[in-house]
Amino acid sequence: MQTWKHKTPASCPVVVITWRDIQEFSAWDEDDDIKPAVMQTIGWLLHDGPLLDEPEVEVVITAKTYQYQEKRWADYTCFPKTVIKTMDGAK
Repeated sequence: MQTWKHKTPASCPVVVITWRDIQEFSAWDEDDDIKPAVMQTIGWLLHDGPLLDEPEVEVVITAKTYQYQEKRWADYTCFPKTVIKTMDGAK
């Protein structure tokens, strides 16, 4: 269930979200720092809080497109506020 159907671009702030993404390395002969890639995404902020059906999961949801005639959002991005929940086998 979407809680942002009543929202329009006029009622949503535009945000830039800086986030980290998985980056894989196969640097056999290099000693580079191994760290996640830093990414940025821009969009209208639709939701910042828990998922309705999983209240323990916090997310940020943005949209890149709004169709005025049909009053519909599109091109969503859902960012989890936490990425790793468990890591079995770690000591």
